[in-house]
Amino acid sequence: MESNDESMEIFLCLNRSFLFYNRLFLYGFFVVDRYILFDEFIGELFTYFYDESFYVT
Repeated sequence: MESNDESMEIFLCLNRSFLFYNRLFLYGFFVVDRYILFDEFIGELFTYFYDESFYVT
């Protein structure tokens, strides 16, 4: 019975670390996704204003 509790404790520890790394991975993926969208948005704005100034001159 004691070994069963021990293995259960190890399993819970592994599960906890897996959930932590999974959350970290998902958060990192989310941030990278947002950053790519933000980068594209800034690029669109930059080309828009650049084209506008180009047409003005």
